[in-house]
Amino acid sequence: MLLIAITVFSLVPLQQAQFTRSQCTSVNQLVCYAKENPFDPKSYGTTASGRVFPSMLATQTVGKWGPTLLQDVFLIEKLQSLNRERIPPRIGHAKGAGAFGYFQVTKDISKYTKALFLQPGKKTDVVARFSTQVGEIGSSDTTVDAKGFAVKFYTEDGNHDFVGLNIDVFGHRDATILPDLLHARMKNPQTHLQDLTAFWDIASERAETMLFILFFFSETAYVKSYRFIDGFGIHTFKLVNKDNKPTFAKFTFTSDATDKSYFNATEALTTAGFFPEYLTKELYDSIALHKYPTWTLNIQVLTPKQAQTLPFSPFDATKYWNTTEFPLIPVGKLVLNRNPHNYFNDVEQAAFCPTRMVPGIEPTPDRLLIARMFAYRDAQIYRLGVNHEQIPVNRCPFGAKNYERDGFMNVGSNGGNGPNYFPNTYHGPTNNNNDYYNELPFDVDSLRVDRIDLKNEDNFSQCKLYWNSLTERQKNIVLENISLSLAEVDTRVVDKVIRNLMRPISTDFENKFKRKFATIAMNAS
Repeated sequence: MLLIAITVFSLVPLQQAQFTRSQCTSVNQLVCYAKENPFDPKSYGTTASGRVFPSMLATQTVGKWGPTLLQDVFLIEKLQSLNRERIPPRIGHAKGAGAFGYFQVTKDISKYTKALFLQPGKKTDVVARFSTQVGEIGSSDTTVDAKGFAVKFYTEDGNHDFVGLNIDVFGHRDATILPDLLHARMKNPQTHLQDLTAFWDIASERAETMLFILFFFSETAYVKSYRFIDGFGIHTFKLVNKDNKPTFAKFTFTSDATDKSYFNATEALTTAGFFPEYLTKELYDSIALHKYPTWTLNIQVLTPKQAQTLPFSPFDATKYWNTTEFPLIPVGKLVLNRNPHNYFNDVEQAAFCPTRMVPGIEPTPDRLLIARMFAYRDAQIYRLGVNHEQIPVNRCPFGAKNYERDGFMNVGSNGGNGPNYFPNTYHGPTNNNNDYYNELPFDVDSLRVDRIDLKNEDNFSQCKLYWNSLTERQKNIVLENISLSLAEVDTRVVDKVIRNLMRPISTDFENKFKRKFATIAMNAS
């Protein structure tokens, strides 16, 4: 352990020294700023209203050692501003990094969708954000966690948001469990420490989480770069073409990186201690050095007829579509080639929401998707305000036209001097009469409204397939990571995990885990 710590610690200055020799990496950002912005001796500091500070180094006092005067409005403004710099963090995915770039279509999928930004050759500006799932803003980005993968496309039909993970599936299929799962994965209300007993307790009560857990504790949990992660849209969406023909689809961004590498658990934790912003720095410096990360956007498609014969619901977010049966169809390239100009403006205030879909892409009956469509925008209204889509990073590429008015921090045109109601006679934005913008009508069978717990929807078939597809090395990584996570968990919960999550996969899985767990427990004692 000490040797690894020394190794990682010694690597960090070496990497920094290497980066320092290059232009505009993270370690010399201020040097680059100074080169790009020559010193102006008359560029005086001012208040927010433009009044020049009499002095930026001294407050107004009675004599040399006398009290500070309340009339020093310059000091008061600085202190008031400081007290209000922080905004509410995201409840999930609080720690993140971001970049700008573009998406360009390389294959024709117009037979599936009429979405303009997915037409052949189309190039669209984007912003992307990568994040840990439950880590707080100041946490390390290399500790074991799922990674968020979000992309905002600035299309001519408005913004389209992709809000995914680096894992194929979600840990639950009904949104009512989402708050509880987040609570269990976050900090204990008394100790204010992460409580793995709580996480494993709720997981062992819902067997649908097991496939997520297998992916979660694979080697991808300890990726060495955000450039290496894949992005899975998780949900099934409905594509609609120009003839109003629907096709169900899943979206996946596949990393084009050829130098993928991973930490082991010990290396990741050691790096977390010495270098908590490792992934953030690595992404920033890669782009600064013109090593632009790229991904291939793929879709998997499923016809409505095929959906009827699928052995599981195509709208189950805890299931993936086998690429043998539903092959990946390449669509285009995502390229990130510009770092944020200001982190708060460009990344912290970036708001991604699955509600934002353009014509040609529509929601499906996925329970979790529908709930996220509400929850994400509601969270953004709380964090950033009702007018958060006026913030430059969230603004659509053309002037949005509607009858929404006023509200906190409305810095747009606010509808100008036009009418603020509809219908009207006076030439305000009018009703759509273009079929292109209409959603596809759909039928709802004569089903009874009820509350149906989907707890037992074939929770283990795909777990078995995934487990059996792993090499012995990959199995060992999963077993070791799970064992380390369970090492300090209440033994009653460990027994539940074995009984409810492992045994249904196979006796091979259960027995190998018990041996690995016993070894780790013995070494820890």
